[in-house]
Amino acid sequence: MVADNVETAGCQEAVTTVCELIETNQVTLLEFIRGLGTHLTDESNAIRTRAITLLSSVLGNLNRKKMYAKDVQVLLDFYLSKLDDEPCLREVLKGLSSLVLMSQFDPNLIPHLLNFLVEKYSPLGKLASVRYFGFEVLDSTLSAHLEPAKQYNDEIIKTYLHVSKNEKDPKNLLLSFKLSALIAQNFDISKFSEEMFDAVFCYFPISFRAPANDPYKITGDQLKQALRDCLSASDLYAKDAFPNLLEKLSATSPTVKLDVLTTLNQCVDKYSTATVEEYWITLWNSLKYEILHNELASVETLTQLFEYYENSENEDERIIPAVLKIFQSLSSKLQNVNDDLNIKDYLYVIMDELAKNIKNHGDNKSKQSTVILAALCAANINVYNLLIPQVMPLLLISDDLTVKTQRQILTNVSFMVDSYYILFNEKQESIHPNNPMYEFKDDLLMLFNKALLSTSKVEVSLRCLAVKLVAKVVSLNFFLADQEAQLITQLVTDVLLEDDNSVTEKQILQCFKSLSVGYPSAVLEITVPKLFSFLPDDDKDLDQLNTKSRVLDILISISESKLVIDSVMLRLVGKIGTLIKSASQSYVRSVFLTLSKIAGNLNAKDSTNDNMKRLVPRLFHVVLDADKTNHDEVVLEYTGRVAKKIVLQTDTFQHEEILRDAIDLFINGKPTSLVVKQLSEPLDIIKGNQLPFIIFTKIISAVDKSVKFPIESSSFLNLLFQANKLTVQFSRLSVLQCISLVVNKWIDDSEYLIAILEDFKQALGDSSIPVKERSNTLEVLIWIGKALIMKQHACAPPYEEYLLSLFDSEELHVFTPKILEILVADVECYQQFKKPGPLNRPVVFNVNVRLLYKQKLFNTVLPLLVSKFESSKNQTYLLALSLMLKYVDKSIIVPHVGTLLPLVLRSLTTDSNVIVTSSLSILTIAVNESDELVSRHLSTVIPNLLEIVNTHKNEAVKRNALECLLSLTKFDLHLLVPYKQDIIRRLAKVLDDPKRSIRRLACDCRQAYYELGMPRQ
Repeated sequence: MVADNVETAGCQEAVTTVCELIETNQVTLLEFIRGLGTHLTDESNAIRTRAITLLSSVLGNLNRKKMYAKDVQVLLDFYLSKLDDEPCLREVLKGLSSLVLMSQFDPNLIPHLLNFLVEKYSPLGKLASVRYFGFEVLDSTLSAHLEPAKQYNDEIIKTYLHVSKNEKDPKNLLLSFKLSALIAQNFDISKFSEEMFDAVFCYFPISFRAPANDPYKITGDQLKQALRDCLSASDLYAKDAFPNLLEKLSATSPTVKLDVLTTLNQCVDKYSTATVEEYWITLWNSLKYEILHNELASVETLTQLFEYYENSENEDERIIPAVLKIFQSLSSKLQNVNDDLNIKDYLYVIMDELAKNIKNHGDNKSKQSTVILAALCAANINVYNLLIPQVMPLLLISDDLTVKTQRQILTNVSFMVDSYYILFNEKQESIHPNNPMYEFKDDLLMLFNKALLSTSKVEVSLRCLAVKLVAKVVSLNFFLADQEAQLITQLVTDVLLEDDNSVTEKQILQCFKSLSVGYPSAVLEITVPKLFSFLPDDDKDLDQLNTKSRVLDILISISESKLVIDSVMLRLVGKIGTLIKSASQSYVRSVFLTLSKIAGNLNAKDSTNDNMKRLVPRLFHVVLDADKTNHDEVVLEYTGRVAKKIVLQTDTFQHEEILRDAIDLFINGKPTSLVVKQLSEPLDIIKGNQLPFIIFTKIISAVDKSVKFPIESSSFLNLLFQANKLTVQFSRLSVLQCISLVVNKWIDDSEYLIAILEDFKQALGDSSIPVKERSNTLEVLIWIGKALIMKQHACAPPYEEYLLSLFDSEELHVFTPKILEILVADVECYQQFKKPGPLNRPVVFNVNVRLLYKQKLFNTVLPLLVSKFESSKNQTYLLALSLMLKYVDKSIIVPHVGTLLPLVLRSLTTDSNVIVTSSLSILTIAVNESDELVSRHLSTVIPNLLEIVNTHKNEAVKRNALECLLSLTKFDLHLLVPYKQDIIRRLAKVLDDPKRSIRRLACDCRQAYYELGMPRQ
């Protein structure tokens, strides 16, 4: 009829079939029950149990709307009559649970059901699985009929107390705790509060640890949280919960104490204000010493204090944030200042008690007392408004101004300022014009002045504390007026220029980041002009020259907001105009480097439309109109970086005009909007000075690939080919990259691309052309191939095939390893930038790059290189592969480890650093991903690695070899034992290596092999 285990697939399928027959009216429920017939009451326990199992399983899977009210009542009576049938009890309770969920179940039957459960069912002596369904019946009743069940208040509570008696099974307890919380929250438990409390508190504290094979994956934390939900479910529990929990605080186990504190916090949070008021002072007196008698960590903010202790591995330390959270929950109960008078009184009591500690800045409880008050204020704006006027005067007024006292004052004030930050920055509370902290702004400014201007430079820690507090105050929302921000900016600027201590300077620069973002106008009006006044116009004054580098570094650090960045860049461009006439090349270059770094500080979301109009024309004119700069490849590189950053973040609808103007300016020599006024001599980067190609190529790399090219692209490409023949060393790479970018972004004509390939083939095959000239032609072909391969153009395979065929060229094969490196190298001109596209998804807009192009190329090239190396033993193929592997992701290499390993083993003995480094990288991947494969070759691998670490000159190669040796220790012991002593002996020599990093790694490696086979502690 039904198998013993109804969870099997066959049984589930049978139950599903029966349900489908009933739901499609092919069989009625009555007919199904008649079919079971006398089996339901058979004298055989086995047959009777199987019959009821089938019936209950069908009810559990049947559509809840399918049964009639009469059917429900008949089946209910049948199941209730079976409650004393021990062998079938589990299935009877399961059936009752399903029956209660039927939509035609009459809630008026609830007392009938509950009475039978209390009288006929006893959980004592039953299996856990049976008891579970006892809870399930009650859970189904409340989940389906909660509102109607409320009229049977006492019956529900009595039934719960009955079924939950002496429960110990974790799965059942989770359901029991859930029911307890549900009943306490929805029913009147006033007559049963003590019994309900005792029914769950007897389990506290829970010390459950799930067995390894627990099928339910129940954790101790789940049980603890469920129990907390019970204890905090009703205010009626408070009279028992608080005294009992506080009593357990005396436990020696920190785990138990943490559990108690977490539970107390939830109770305080959930209970009503009126209830908590009764226990406020009791809780305070019981918990305060957990903070006052502990030395607190040296952290900068209240948030960091919580994070430090919450993340501590020491459970004793995690007690501190747990107590502070209870204080914060107590604080949050003050909702109405006029109504909650008792709470106000309690807060005043706490304030009076802690005031004596705060007044005396030398008191060892001063910091702890401040932290408590700061935590209370940060939790509730009403408490903040109440306590700040009382706390701040105690902190700020002091006759004793020793350095130690000032440190303590700064630390304590900082914690109180945190309460403002948490409320009005993080929680975004509305700020009243009469915010109590506003009264103390003048006092704070005086405190900063004393700490920064009246102390010696050697008091670094005090000055840093003051600067950190300044930064914190500056970051507060709506706290400082513009005039106050200017005073602070003036103060910090003076200290920055006067104090050259690196630690203090670093802290001040961090402060300026906040100032630059929050009060950019103050920085622009005060700090920036002062800094520029320290920048000399030439290199004659050595003292000023030494200041120059520091000022430039400071300018980079303070340029955080768009407003400051724009102003500083414009000022620097103006300064450059002066420097070009009188300063040295190195000075000019350092200013351009600064300009480039400041442009890099622009946020990716900042629009640079205004920079394109105001800054770029001035910058280009300054750079391109002077021989000193337009022939300096370093200056042009930095200028190009600035231009690229600005073009990238200019609206793309302007890119077509930018591209047209760039071609007119750099190629055609026409005046355009890219220069503020006409250049003294027009540019011609094709036939004239080609160094400005550096800037032009960077503009090309930044322009949107979808814009229409302003002239016929193939004609333009021919111009670039012409430029390539005339190019000099420093502009050559820019010309090649420009060719590549134009092909990648704007040339798709397959016929034209194939024609170019044929022309290049002919030129490369012409032995009458000098090899150097042909190698230049080859470079152009490689960069065109890269452009096509990256966008997976239809013409990419012919280019790829021809380039690979050059490995067989007697004259050109020496250049061929570089081919593969260029094809896969991650070059700056192909860096991808994104903008919002369709459905607001970010899409790359500046170049065409397909995701898997490297993988596809690698899969094509690898077999070819391996076969050529196997047949010729020529190291050119190994070098080509090694250069390529530098830019290939590990995930692409892993599938080919088996093919690469034989090459790796042969490569370990070569003299080439590039080949050996690449081989070691692959070997490390093989050890981690295919250790079985490597284990067969240990007799070759280990001696070669030892030879490298003992004889190789290159530090990086030795480090890679040692790391590889170390990674071998994960292999099975029996594989390594034959080599253990030899490794230990030969690594001894490496312990004298001149490089500390190598000595340390060798020591770790030697120790790892020494410990092989030893029992672990």
